[in-house]
Amino acid sequence: MADILWHNQTLFKNPEVFDFAYIPESFEHRGGQLQAMADCIKPAFNNMKPINCKIIGETATGKTTSVKIVFNEAEKESSNIIFCHINCSISHNIFSLFSQIHKKVLGHTPPSSGFPLKDVYDNIMKKLKSSKKTLIIALDDAVYLEEINKVIYDLLRACEIYNTKVGVWIVGLPNELFALDEKTLSIFSPHQINFPKYTKEEIINILKKRADYGLYQNVISKQIIDKIANETLKKDLRFGIELLKSCVIEAENKSEKAVESDDFDSAFKKFSKIDGKETKDEKELIILNLLTQEGIISGELFEKLKDKMSYSSYYRLIDKLNKKGLISIEEKFSNTGRTRVIRPI
Repeated sequence: MADILWHNQTLFKNPEVFDFAYIPESFEHRGGQLQAMADCIKPAFNNMKPINCKIIGETATGKTTSVKIVFNEAEKESSNIIFCHINCSISHNIFSLFSQIHKKVLGHTPPSSGFPLKDVYDNIMKKLKSSKKTLIIALDDAVYLEEINKVIYDLLRACEIYNTKVGVWIVGLPNELFALDEKTLSIFSPHQINFPKYTKEEIINILKKRADYGLYQNVISKQIIDKIANETLKKDLRFGIELLKSCVIEAENKSEKAVESDDFDSAFKKFSKIDGKETKDEKELIILNLLTQEGIISGELFEKLKDKMSYSSYYRLIDKLNKKGLISIEEKFSNTGRTRVIRPI
């Protein structure tokens, strides 16, 4: 009976370690990239214009986490630099993006209607000038940004027009075409920082550290981590972390105190089923891992995901999973209106 996990027990010591947006305290294997980013910020500490960056790498190679870590650390060192990280897959139109910058610089967003973009821009730049502060903006998933040339050009021209200092970083995949025109490239002239894919040894080390911090002792063995690493090498690190979490959930659901080989097999089978239908999006995996056979109401499911994606992205993913035959959607009607119950297939 000693090996049975009781209903009020869990294998997860720190479950947040496996969250989509978790930033580890010890971020390894990216020292060179972190230093290169820090070097691009250094001029701003001496009241000079920061260096523009183009941060390139495959999915789940640490780009976003590295930007957040460097911004957080640099923010502690200087109150004269404002750092603004923007997810362009959410704030993809020009007014939404400048509204986010406005909030960061002035402490509040402008009115959503009846307020010209030019006034938003003027407010930002005048505040930077009067406060004598430098602005560094990271445009993450920059490929989703509408009017990217106008955004980058207008931000960097501010130096001449308003006598302010602004740096722009764009973050994306190697094969993404940002469609920057010659005029923008001329003023942008970024320093490129590359993020290679993790090696198997690096993957094993990262997974082990996540397990050490996120799980109780002896929950997962080196052999299981090695199996997960082999599959991660074919995909990406987010896949591996999700697979690791799924293995533990499989064990927990069986009231086991440690992950066994059949738990890995069960967890990976779900992933194989997904991959067999050409699903490689880690956000689709996150959605599928949250579903139960009893089903979950669409609104409740989105509540669990709203920190990871916009509602429009969520709606598109649900539609995509439904068309692939990976989920079923049952519509129900009540006095409060129509609801959708989502189940895995």
